[in-house]
Amino acid sequence: VKKILANLRDGKPALEGIQPAQPPIEEAPPERLEK
Repeated sequence: VKKILANLRDGKPALEGIQPAQPPIEEAPPERLEK
């Protein structure tokens, strides 16, 4: 979680280098969630 917040502060994608259980829809469209 800390890395997500750090990435957001740096303007980077929240999913960079990690894979949260529930990524935001903006970060991961339904097509990606299914895979």
